[in-house]
Amino acid sequence: HVDYTIIYYENLLKLRPNYLNYQFNLAMNLRRKNNNEDYVRAQNIFKYIVKKHPELAEAKMQLAITFQLQGRIGDAINVYNEIIKARNHHNSEIVEMDEVFVQSLTNEIRQTVMVNLGAAHQESGHFKKAIYLYRRNLEELPSDARAWNNLGSSLWQIGDAQGSVDAYMKAIDIDPDSSEAYVNLGVAYYEYGKLQDCADAYNKAYSLTKNDGLLIRLATMTLPIM
Repeated sequence: HVDYTIIYYENLLKLRPNYLNYQFNLAMNLRRKNNNEDYVRAQNIFKYIVKKHPELAEAKMQLAITFQLQGRIGDAINVYNEIIKARNHHNSEIVEMDEVFVQSLTNEIRQTVMVNLGAAHQESGHFKKAIYLYRRNLEELPSDARAWNNLGSSLWQIGDAQGSVDAYMKAIDIDPDSSEAYVNLGVAYYEYGKLQDCADAYNKAYSLTKNDGLLIRLATMTLPIM
C-alpha cells in the first residue's frame, strides 16, 4: 500500500536524510496519492534533488510531470524545454551518486520528455506544436505507441480526421491492448459518420479496459483522451 511505502521511506530518511534514492522514491510514492497536498510535497523533493544535482535529467523530468499533474502546464513546459536543451543530451553515461547509480539524460529519457512536452502543449491548445514534437519523437522512435496515439489526438483537434485515424491505427498496430487508442479511434469514426466502426472501436476498448479508471465514453464525446 502506498501509505506504508511512504512511511517506510520517511523512516529510512530519518537514518540517512541526504540519501538521494530514498528522497526520489518518497516523492514518486507521494505523487501516487493523487492529491494536491502530496503533489506539493513531491514537487518540493524533486526541486531539492534538482538543486543539489542539476545534471539528473530523471529528477527534472519527474518535477515537470508533477507540475503537469498539478495543472501547472507552463512550468512543466519550461522544465521540459530545459531538459531538451541540456548540453548533455547525448550523454548516456551513468553517474555514481549516494552509492546508487542514476542515469543522466539518456535517449530514452529525452524521448519521454519530447512526448510529455507535446502533451503539455496539447493541453494548452497548441496543437501544431504538439504535432511537431510527436512527429519529431517518432522519427527517432517509430515504435512509440503513446506518441502515435497523442499525435492522432492532436490531428483530430485541428480537423485532420483521416490523419488521426491513421495515427490511432498505427498505435493499435504497435500496442493492440491500447484501450485509449480504441476510444480515440471511435471518436474519429464518429466524426466520419461511420457509426458501426465507431461502435466496434468502443466495444473493443471496453473489452480491454480493466479497473484502471479509464472512462469509456459514448459516441457523444467531443474530445479524445491523451
